[in-house]
Amino acid sequence: HTDTVTIYKRAVPAFFIHAWRFIVLTGLRRGELCGLRNEDIANGTIHIRRSFNAQDEQTAGKNDNARRFVALSASALTVLAAQRAMLKEREIISPWVFPDENGERLNSNHLYSMWATFRDQHGFGCSLHELRHTFISVVKNDMPMALLKATVGHSADMDTLGTYGHEISGDMQQAAKIVDIAFQRIIEEPK
Repeated sequence: HTDTVTIYKRAVPAFFIHAWRFIVLTGLRRGELCGLRNEDIANGTIHIRRSFNAQDEQTAGKNDNARRFVALSASALTVLAAQRAMLKEREIISPWVFPDENGERLNSNHLYSMWATFRDQHGFGCSLHELRHTFISVVKNDMPMALLKATVGHSADMDTLGTYGHEISGDMQQAAKIVDIAFQRIIEEPK
């Protein structure tokens, strides 16, 4: 599939292609993605510490579980490397992992607007938030529900397990492996 967008009748690389792919591969909310700083990434893990809402206000996140650590799958790490290479190529230095075109903090409404343009040009029928749903749909059969909820920062309304237990060491790394396996099946399936 293509990673370009047409501007003034000319196909150019979609600046936010890696941001959209990262949402699909991690299940982040768009405000969480916009709040992700380079210092939030260490040892293959991201620390979700902040989010920016539609009014462009910094928040602690949508709910009590929004602040979390997420181990990155190999696929997500590849997208991050591509993002860094793209920024370097464009000589953009920014503390933000996914900055706007000028290296400033990305506004979530701008990210959505650019997605709408890309989506409409390529005939996708989904909203930006539905990219997050794609992540959940792909991994839901392979990942235990408690781990999936911890990964995407959902509230703990556990009618099967009752309450969250404490996070067991290695759970997030296991989640990253599950994500890779689930997405690899889709990538390798013949069309």
